[in-house]
Amino acid sequence: FSLLVLSPSAQAGAFLAKPGEGQLILSSTFSASQRGYDGQGQLTQGPNIRKTEVSAYLEYGLSDWATLLFSPDLEWLSQRQVGQTQIQSYSGIGLSQLGGRFKVLEGQGQILSLQITALTPNWAERAFGNDQMGADARLQYGTSFQLFDKSGFFDAQIGARHFAGALRNEMRLDLTLGYNILPQVMLLAQNFNVLAPARGALPQSRTHKLQGSAVYQINKNWSAQLGAFSTLAARNAAQERGLTTGLWYRF
Repeated sequence: FSLLVLSPSAQAGAFLAKPGEGQLILSSTFSASQRGYDGQGQLTQGPNIRKTEVSAYLEYGLSDWATLLFSPDLEWLSQRQVGQTQIQSYSGIGLSQLGGRFKVLEGQGQILSLQITALTPNWAERAFGNDQMGADARLQYGTSFQLFDKSGFFDAQIGARHFAGALRNEMRLDLTLGYNILPQVMLLAQNFNVLAPARGALPQSRTHKLQGSAVYQINKNWSAQLGAFSTLAARNAAQERGLTTGLWYRF
């Protein structure tokens, strides 16, 4: 079921790839924001931000207990501050990852795994101070189920990100529910939550996003995804809304 778990950060689920097998996911997202949440969680007028992201996600099964992960990313950003006409634009390599997922426990359609990745500097957002190395560690739980003679899965991930320099560290909780409404069509509902404690001059922030999408299996190797996401609530963060697409190849 890890083939059918995709988030805007291209994180796959708790399940591991079989040895000698893997998948490549090419995805793109477009998001826009004109308002933001203040320190009390109230919506206010914010800068006009447009962001396009293109990323690849590659995983390859090294053994029964280890899967290699690599995810490069490119970003294009434009921002216009409130009351200004000048537009600032940035582009370059975004937040990319390299690491692995390791099996901890498995049995009866359930798995517990540990994922550890290194985070490269986000050069596309260096003007915002986001150009530091980091590390991401998360504990992942996945299970499959049958409901009304159709298959589904649930995936939960809890973890933390640590950045060098002045960037805020993050605690993360990602939840995914997938259900096959048709033999070739799966619906995905995903919830992404980030809590970043205050660090230096940066105040505490948090975001809660919801994404819904549909995955169509073209054949045994290829699948395609189309979805939308939105920020439901936040503090000291932008209100993002956008679209995501994905093309997956399993080998």
